[in-house]
Amino acid sequence: MQLIPSLCSSSLDFAFHHKALLLVTLIWFIAIYDTIFAIGNSSVKFLNQIKMKQFILTSVLFFVAIVANAHKLTIHLNNVENGKGQLGVVVFGADNYMQYTNATWATIVKPEKGTTTVTCDLPAGKYAILVMHDENMNNKVDTNAQGIPTEPTGMSNNPQLKGFPTFDQLAFEVSRDASIDINMVRYIK
Repeated sequence: MQLIPSLCSSSLDFAFHHKALLLVTLIWFIAIYDTIFAIGNSSVKFLNQIKMKQFILTSVLFFVAIVANAHKLTIHLNNVENGKGQLGVVVFGADNYMQYTNATWATIVKPEKGTTTVTCDLPAGKYAILVMHDENMNNKVDTNAQGIPTEPTGMSNNPQLKGFPTFDQLAFEVSRDASIDINMVRYIK
């Protein structure tokens, strides 16, 4: 399985996209506002100006509401054995579970022995996290002949598994800013 294909070529996440959209929208509305009020002062134009102010205010509040729905999730990756290679952290929703090229959020970070901390912004919802420690930087999780990972992995809820995890086994709810601890495990030494 490839570590996080092409998705991590961009480090932009959900909140950044929406904040950038908000900024561009605000600039656009300011430009429209200035143009309208520079035109003149007739009573018809004055009424149109009031309507435009209401439209601008409503639109800005709408985009602020979108950004406000993002919650900061702090992910603590515990028991990181060493600082070699890279850690791939992937967040899935129920609708895109195990679809690495369509993940909700993903990143690759340099591991720090002990605990490595990663943060992301997510809208309210139910999510699952998979973490892979690609020690040899070959961009995949190495496995033995039985398909068991030979490099450390971690999952939300730290389940004790026999077989591959389902979304429900890993799922947790995000409804406000929160943190989650994920223990990295090496199944085969």
